Amino acid sequence: MKKDQEIKYLRDLGEELERLSIQESIDRKNALIKFIIIAAAVLIGLFFAMKGFRNQAFFLTLFVVVGVEFFDKITFLWFTCTYHRWPVTEGKIITQPKVVEVVRTRSGVFCSACSSFLPADTTPPIRYKVAVKYEYEVGMDTYTGRRISFSEQIWYSQKDAQKQADEFKRGGEVTVRYHPMWPKISIAES
Repeated sequence: MKKDQEIKYLRDLGEELERLSIQESIDRKNALIKFIIIAAAVLIGLFFAMKGFRNQAFFLTLFVVVGVEFFDKITFLWFTCTYHRWPVTEGKIITQPKVVEVVRTRSGVFCSACSSFLPADTTPPIRYKVAVKYEYEVGMDTYTGRRISFSEQIWYSQKDAQKQADEFKRGGEVTVRYHPMWPKISIAES
């Protein structure tokens, strides 16, 4: 029994490290894109300043730098608005969907099962989320995903969360939409 628990713990740890590696890769790409945009804005600003358009150069650079700070939010909004046009493939649920309690902290809410941090608000301290893991293939590569919605679906009652969890069954088929450029980014549809 203890050996099975150790194996499960090591498997879960490996999955968490894989998820963190994917997130780190996405974060590095976003940081590089931000750096390139800011560098381009500064160069364009210097160009305009040398041509005598100092006010325009300042406001252009300021606009771009502020815009870059909202890049993550704009990217998330873009994904949310366009994911329905992403390519579709068939996937398979590889874990039994479960309802997990979301833990409230001073500055927000932390979901231990999905390792995501949600900002604080004035909602009740006990909330629930559905945790599911699915596998899908794109070309010759196999990927795993956990996202079933781009908005964090947090339920106030365990019964409502269980209804969503019942839409997914272990070993069941699921339609997966994946980002055409980054197939690791996906969303499952029941």
